[in-house]
Amino acid sequence: AESNVVMKQYEFRPVTLYSETGKPYLSEPTAFVDDENVCVYTNGQLYAKNPGKARVTFSNPGTTVTCQVNVTVLESDAVFTRCVALTFDNGPDKYTSDILDVLSAYGVKATFFVLGTSIEAHPEQMALLGASPHELGNHTYDNSSIASGSVAETASGLQKTDQLCQAAAGRTPTVLRAPDALLPAGLFSSFLDTRRFIGRGFDMNDTDGTLSFEQLYEGALACTYNTSVLTFHDCGPNTA
Repeated sequence: AESNVVMKQYEFRPVTLYSETGKPYLSEPTAFVDDENVCVYTNGQLYAKNPGKARVTFSNPGTTVTCQVNVTVLESDAVFTRCVALTFDNGPDKYTSDILDVLSAYGVKATFFVLGTSIEAHPEQMALLGASPHELGNHTYDNSSIASGSVAETASGLQKTDQLCQAAAGRTPTVLRAPDALLPAGLFSSFLDTRRFIGRGFDMNDTDGTLSFEQLYEGALACTYNTSVLTFHDCGPNTA
């Protein structure tokens, strides 16, 4: 990791620790931030909250190796303040209508990243999404990795999902998210999908059936900072 990092306010920065041999540690480091009003570390990312300076001490689990990083956060007025994005992956599913009811009750708009296979399995839920005010995103046909699949297979899967979405919902996705949140530049220069690519942000782990809705709620609050992107899933029984 760099010893001195300069970040703009509201910016996310992924963190990777490397050994002296140049190889990255596979396990996620633990971190202590001496001023969490300036920045925080969660889910493998640093998030810049407010202008100022902080020191982050990273530790690799199971060893005594530590790394200290000085973080300077610069003020930014480029992003609307007090804004959080709610996103839902892998749908539609049997819980989609419940999620839509909750969002409607509170007047909240979200983005649903749909799978082609899920549209085929739940066309009636996709129709509800189509009639809703929410943004639709393409999440590939079968939740396979964009990074490891061939360009032709990925392009075909995205196109098929668009077609299924249009048929079931009456509109096509306007944004894109890869299942593994990776964006290979060569892929998009090859078949020119010009839609905006949306990163995963904070995964709420709501597909874990052992987590209660209270635990999901607390987990979401812990990741809710200005401009956070929260990633939920239509298939989680406690998500709604």
